[in-house]
Amino acid sequence: MSNDLQTVNGRLRSWVESMNWSVGDFADQLGVDQPVASMYLTGVRTPGNKMQRRLRKLGADVDWIMTGRIVGKTAIVQESLAKYDVAVRDYVRMLEDDNERLKKQIAKSSEKEKETSEENKKLKRAIAPEIAEIILADRRTPVKYRRRAKT
Repeated sequence: MSNDLQTVNGRLRSWVESMNWSVGDFADQLGVDQPVASMYLTGVRTPGNKMQRRLRKLGADVDWIMTGRIVGKTAIVQESLAKYDVAVRDYVRMLEDDNERLKKQIAKSSEKEKETSEENKKLKRAIAPEIAEIILADRRTPVKYRRRAKT
């Protein structure tokens, strides 16, 4: 659904979306069939007095939906919400940027870990013959001359 706030159906759709309702949910809330609810949301029908009363009972700002004008307390709330919306979007952008930065750091760290792991494997292969030689030499040494590990 798009948010064309220049039309009654666009503002109505916007309100339905703000309630996180599907067309079916909206229809259930209004007590109408889904095709009827869809007609209101697409602009085929415009809410009459009866439908406006139902929308008011659901908490909709019917004045705004029908005219696009915001009055009284609703205007103050809308203005506050607009500022809050901007702040939330900025915060989300910041979190997304941080997320990208962290992904890059993790990728770099994983690369370094792979390199370190490869280097460790090479070192183990390089010193393995020397360690084997030391162990064999130690085994050839009579027991009484072997160094004992301190405990």
